[in-house]
Amino acid sequence: MSTLTKTLAVLLSVSAIFLCGAVFIYVSKTNDVKADYDQLKSDYKVLQDSKNVAVSSLNEQKMQMQQQIDKLKDKVSELNQQKEQAMLDLKNAQNKAVKWQDRVNSLSGIVKDFEQTISEMHASLESTRNMLQKEQEKTLKLSNMLNEKTTALDEHIVMVQSLKAEKRRLKEQMASMEKMFEQKEKAPQQAQAVTVVEDKAKALEPRSYAPVTGLVSEVGERLISVSVGSSDGVKKGMKLHITRGESFVCDIEITDVDVEKSAGVIKLKKSAPKVGDTVSTEL
Repeated sequence: MSTLTKTLAVLLSVSAIFLCGAVFIYVSKTNDVKADYDQLKSDYKVLQDSKNVAVSSLNEQKMQMQQQIDKLKDKVSELNQQKEQAMLDLKNAQNKAVKWQDRVNSLSGIVKDFEQTISEMHASLESTRNMLQKEQEKTLKLSNMLNEKTTALDEHIVMVQSLKAEKRRLKEQMASMEKMFEQKEKAPQQAQAVTVVEDKAKALEPRSYAPVTGLVSEVGERLISVSVGSSDGVKKGMKLHITRGESFVCDIEITDVDVEKSAGVIKLKKSAPKVGDTVSTEL
């Protein structure tokens, strides 16, 4: 065998060995590439799913954001309307404020005039009050004078009634004396004259009056009314004693006298008088 043949045989052997190595390496690499491909395919699928989820989430967020944007737009529109309404209300309020200010200014003048009128009315009222007080004082004086006149009239009426009673008594005595004269026609004239003189003296003798006694008919803060008057002998300035049973209550001084009743003020008070208490000139 020649050297060329040997060399070719060696080269062929080396080439076969190299080819086998290359095939082995290729096969090894092909297995690694397939495994990598499967891994990449799996990763791609995972990434694709993640992408789909992310896209879906993004779309949902976009939708929510769009809804919020729409709501915000509606809110902005509503706020703009409220702003316009508020501006309109503010303008109306300003116009009303101007009108009210004008009215206040007008009313200020009216109030000043009213205050002046009130001041004048107050002065007039004070003057009227002073005049009324003077008239009341005059009325009080006239009332006192009327009471005095009434008291004097009552006293005169009592005197007239007393004189009438005395006149009736004298008439009765005269009738009795005439009857006695008829019975004693034969008696001496001197004895008759003595009898007439003695009867006249007895007629002119002052009568002794009984104590005045009555009841309390009305009780005021200071004035006490009693059931006895000028016809019973009560006079202005007389002091009467008020008792309850055997207990002393108070004294009153008569200030007003009527025919059948009178009134007075408390002078000496031990206890408060009551309606029905006894009143008398003697204790």
